Amino acid sequence: MAYDSIDPVGKQRDDYGWAMICSVIYNLVLDIYSVKGSHPKRTTPIDFMPDWGNTREKAQKIQTVDEQKSILSGLARRRKKEKKHG
Repeated sequence: MAYDSIDPVGKQRDDYGWAMICSVIYNLVLDIYSVKGSHPKRTTPIDFMPDWGNTREKAQKIQTVDEQKSILSGLARRRKKEKKHG
């Protein structure tokens, strides 16, 4: 137990290793496919770590009606544009 507290071995360390890989892949995809000049939000391994005990607080932002309308109209414009070109 003492060694594990210094250098974790097992599931927690495996979870962190996989989370690190996921974060690297996600950030690479962002670099490759993001629009030039945009600044997409990059991730860290903690973003991919499982929260088995629900210990991390998740701040949920409640969307306003105007934000929802804006999102839906943007999706509709994009879909209409895809139909024209597709």
